[in-house]
Amino acid sequence: MFEPETAVVRGATKLAYSLAKNLKYLAIDVIPFSFSFISGNGKTIVISKKNSSVNKKFSQIFSNFKSNQKQIVIQIFEMDCSENKKILGKFILPIPQASVGQSNVCVIFEINENGILKLGWN
Repeated sequence: MFEPETAVVRGATKLAYSLAKNLKYLAIDVIPFSFSFISGNGKTIVISKKNSSVNKKFSQIFSNFKSNQKQIVIQIFEMDCSENKKILGKFILPIPQASVGQSNVCVIFEINENGILKLGWN
Protein backbone atom coordinates (compact mmCIF):
# COMPACT_ATOMS: atom_id res chain seq x y z
CA MET A 1 0.00 0.00 0.00
CA PHE A 2 1.28 3.47 -0.92
CA GLU A 3 1.54 5.99 1.93
CA PRO A 4 2.13 9.58 0.73
CA GLU A 5 3.59 10.76 4.07
CA THR A 6 6.18 7.98 4.05
CA ALA A 7 7.15 8.78 0.47
CA VAL A 8 7.65 12.46 1.34
CA VAL A 9 9.74 11.61 4.42
CA ARG A 10 11.92 9.17 2.48
CA GLY A 11 12.42 11.65 -0.35
CA ALA A 12 13.30 14.46 2.07
CA THR A 13 15.73 12.17 3.90
CA LYS A 14 17.48 11.17 0.68
CA LEU A 15 17.71 14.79 -0.45
CA ALA A 16 19.06 15.92 2.93
CA TYR A 17 21.66 13.15 2.88
CA SER A 18 22.83 14.01 -0.61
CA LEU A 19 23.09 17.70 0.28
CA ALA A 20 24.81 17.00 3.59
CA LYS A 21 27.64 14.97 2.04
CA ASN A 22 28.62 17.97 -0.05
CA LEU A 23 28.48 20.52 2.78
CA LYS A 24 31.62 21.80 4.44
CA TYR A 25 29.79 23.63 7.20
CA LEU A 26 28.69 22.67 10.66
CA ALA A 27 25.35 23.75 12.09
CA ILE A 28 25.58 25.01 15.67
CA ASP A 29 23.10 26.39 18.17
CA VAL A 30 23.14 30.16 18.46
CA ILE A 31 21.61 32.77 20.73
CA PRO A 32 18.75 34.62 18.99
CA PHE A 33 19.23 37.88 20.92
CA SER A 34 22.07 40.01 22.23
CA PHE A 35 22.58 40.19 26.00
CA SER A 36 23.95 43.36 27.55
CA PHE A 37 24.21 45.25 30.81
CA ILE A 38 24.53 48.91 31.71
CA SER A 39 27.53 49.94 33.76
CA GLY A 40 27.48 52.48 36.56
CA ASN A 41 28.40 55.30 34.18
CA GLY A 42 25.46 54.46 31.88
CA LYS A 43 27.50 52.73 29.17
CA THR A 44 25.92 49.66 27.52
CA ILE A 45 28.27 46.66 27.47
CA VAL A 46 27.35 43.70 25.25
CA ILE A 47 27.88 40.31 26.89
CA SER A 48 26.97 38.25 23.86
CA LYS A 49 26.00 39.36 20.37
CA LYS A 50 23.03 37.99 18.47
CA ASN A 51 23.78 34.71 16.63
CA SER A 52 26.86 33.91 18.72
CA SER A 53 27.29 30.32 19.86
CA VAL A 54 25.93 28.97 23.13
CA ASN A 55 28.12 27.66 25.97
CA LYS A 56 29.87 30.98 26.37
CA LYS A 57 31.48 32.57 29.45
CA PHE A 58 32.26 36.23 29.98
CA SER A 59 33.58 37.96 33.08
CA GLN A 60 33.69 41.62 33.99
CA ILE A 61 35.26 43.42 36.94
CA PHE A 62 32.98 45.97 38.55
CA SER A 63 34.18 48.55 41.05
CA ASN A 64 32.53 51.24 43.08
CA PHE A 65 32.13 54.57 41.30
CA LYS A 66 31.57 56.62 44.45
CA SER A 67 33.09 56.54 47.94
CA ASN A 68 31.47 54.36 50.61
CA GLN A 69 29.16 52.72 48.07
CA LYS A 70 27.43 49.69 49.68
CA GLN A 71 26.27 47.84 46.58
CA ILE A 72 26.63 47.48 42.84
CA VAL A 73 23.47 47.29 40.73
CA ILE A 74 23.63 45.26 37.51
CA GLN A 75 20.74 45.31 35.05
CA ILE A 76 20.74 42.65 32.33
CA PHE A 77 19.00 43.39 29.02
CA GLU A 78 17.99 41.45 25.94
CA MET A 79 18.36 43.42 22.70
CA ASP A 80 16.81 42.68 19.32
CA CYS A 81 17.86 43.83 15.82
CA SER A 82 16.49 47.32 16.36
CA GLU A 83 18.52 47.67 19.59
CA ASN A 84 15.33 47.82 21.66
CA LYS A 85 16.18 46.79 25.20
CA LYS A 86 14.02 44.49 27.32
CA ILE A 87 15.13 44.14 30.94
CA LEU A 88 15.63 40.52 31.98
CA GLY A 89 16.79 41.05 35.53
CA LYS A 90 18.31 43.37 38.07
CA PHE A 91 20.97 42.19 40.51
CA ILE A 92 22.19 44.01 43.59
CA LEU A 93 25.60 42.86 44.79
CA PRO A 94 26.84 43.93 48.23
CA ILE A 95 30.38 45.30 48.32
CA PRO A 96 32.61 46.50 51.15
CA GLN A 97 32.59 50.27 51.55
CA ALA A 98 35.78 51.89 50.28
CA SER A 99 37.15 54.83 48.33
CA VAL A 100 36.27 55.19 44.63
CA GLY A 101 37.58 52.24 42.58
CA GLN A 102 38.84 50.31 45.62
CA SER A 103 35.98 47.83 46.02
CA ASN A 104 36.01 45.27 43.18
CA VAL A 105 33.82 42.31 42.34
CA CYS A 106 34.26 39.90 39.41
CA VAL A 107 30.91 39.07 37.80
CA ILE A 108 30.71 35.96 35.62
CA PHE A 109 28.08 35.69 32.90
CA GLU A 110 27.55 32.22 31.45
CA ILE A 111 25.20 31.20 28.64
CA ASN A 112 24.49 27.47 28.73
CA GLU A 113 23.55 25.09 25.91
CA ASN A 114 19.87 26.07 26.29
CA GLY A 115 20.63 29.78 25.83
CA ILE A 116 19.96 30.52 29.50
CA LEU A 117 22.06 33.29 31.01
CA LYS A 118 23.47 32.57 34.48
CA LEU A 119 25.17 35.13 36.66
CA GLY A 120 27.71 34.55 39.43
CA TRP A 121 30.28 36.64 41.26
CA ASN A 122 33.24 36.42 43.57
